[in-house]
Amino acid sequence: MRWDKVKEDFEHWWAGELERPLIQMRLTGRDPGRLPPRHPDHHRTAFYDFSIPAEEVVDVWDYRLSGMEFLGDRFPVVMPDFGPGKLLNYLGSIDQLGALVDILGSAEGVVMFTGRDISERDRMGELLQLYGAQ
Repeated sequence: MRWDKVKEDFEHWWAGELERPLIQMRLTGRDPGRLPPRHPDHHRTAFYDFSIPAEEVVDVWDYRLSGMEFLGDRFPVVMPDFGPGKLLNYLGSIDQLGALVDILGSAEGVVMFTGRDISERDRMGELLQLYGAQ
């Protein structure tokens, strides 16, 4: 099977044993052979409203991958893009995307974050202390 060969080649490449570069080619425009998904493909996972079940986002990815041809050492891959501020979420900020959609009707190209229960001035003071500045 082709996927077994691709896996084997990657393993040899990482081990420094493959005597050629990995060649990864992806062609788009292939007939996906199925009906389009219920939701559009935003390419940025953060643009899907939290009311959309994960299975429906995965269906969008499946449709995208079904319309591609993978050649050479290429294999299907999905890299969820939650936006530039996900680290801020993990550090305690609040993603304001949902509120922005409610206000503007769309948040295409916009991601906003605010602090959680702490003023910006207090947070700046904490950061300055943390890094030894006054």
